[in-house]
Amino acid sequence: MSVDLSDTILAKSDQLNADDLIAGPMTVTVTKVGKIRSPDQPVTIHYDGEQGKPWKPCLTMRRVLVLAWGKNGAQYVGRRITLYREPSVLWGGKPVGGIRISHLSHIEGEQEYNLTATRGKKELWRVEPLHGEGAPSPSWNDDDFLQRLAACQAPEQVKALVEGWPNATEDHRNRARHRYAELRDAAKAPDPATEPRPTPAEPEPTVATDREPPAPSEPPPNADGDPRPVSSGPEPWSADVVANQLKQAGSAEEARALLRDRNVAALFASDGFDHRQFLVLARELGRHFGQDANNILQDFVDEARSAPDG
Repeated sequence: MSVDLSDTILAKSDQLNADDLIAGPMTVTVTKVGKIRSPDQPVTIHYDGEQGKPWKPCLTMRRVLVLAWGKNGAQYVGRRITLYREPSVLWGGKPVGGIRISHLSHIEGEQEYNLTATRGKKELWRVEPLHGEGAPSPSWNDDDFLQRLAACQAPEQVKALVEGWPNATEDHRNRARHRYAELRDAAKAPDPATEPRPTPAEPEPTVATDREPPAPSEPPPNADGDPRPVSSGPEPWSADVVANQLKQAGSAEEARALLRDRNVAALFASDGFDHRQFLVLARELGRHFGQDANNILQDFVDEARSAPDG
């Protein structure tokens, strides 16, 4: 004598839940397909004996149905689906289990679909043809286990798969430990796409090897504190140079001292003297000292005239 307890563990909900399939897979015949405005569960599939708990397939299972049966949901009526509980399905990062399709009627042979499981990752879904009236026996073979183990994307999924797998062998557990370690290490490894890039070091200041020669320093002052050198004879520079230096003279006496330092009298008396040089000096002196300029220059002209011949 057996006592079926499966009806006592059904979740109290308005739709079919994964926990309703803890006792094993369930094969249903579609009676109606509805579509509502809901971002998460826009499709409702009614089936015989649902008892007010229709199945609302997730996005991945909706893709499987469209690929297998087409996009017209009205044509699903009368067709059969075998649903099972997949314990490794995550919600909020934790394994809570989910409803998946294992068999479908009205398909030719076994079908495989490579669908997006998570962002950037694909997962292979295998659906077998459903024949006869009864539900197929649960597929708990090694190939099925390895397929589901490879599809696990988080350590928690591996743990849930082993715990929910009936008659798990030692080989199953060893393979699960290896996959668990792989996923755990992958979760610890930094993602190159999100790792901050190191800030490049600022270049060291370049030390110039070919430097410009330093600017010439000011000449040392003479005995009177004047920074201009004392000339002992006719200088090779012209009256233009002397006139430019006269701009620094603060008084007629300073101008007179400058002209004396430059030995202007000797310049006037030299054979190379020309009248233009005299005018240059006269013009510059006149700008600063007005009428005194004539007196200053006249003194040096007189001195040049009185100088003895070579």
